[in-house]
Amino acid sequence: MHEINLVAEPRNGDTKAKILMNQGRIPAVVYGPEMETISISLDKVEVLRIMNRVAETTSIVLSLDGKEYRAFLKGVQRDKVT
Repeated sequence: MHEINLVAEPRNGDTKAKILMNQGRIPAVVYGPEMETISISLDKVEVLRIMNRVAETTSIVLSLDGKEYRAFLKGVQRDKVT
C-alpha cells in the first residue's frame, strides 16, 4: 500500500485560514473515533505536491508532536481566490 508522510504543526482553532496561508501553511483537522479533534496546519508546498497522487484510500502518516497519526484525506475545500 502506498503511504505518504507529512509533518503537521498544532494550531489554535481560532487562527484565521488567511493568516496561515500567508505564512505558507494550510489549515487542517484530524478527527476520528475515540480521539479528540485536533486542529493542525500543514506545509502548503508539501500538500500541493501530493494532491495529485492522493486518493481516498491512500494512507497518510501525520507526524505531530512526536506522535504519528494514520489518516486518510476526507475532503478538500479550496479558496476560489488562490
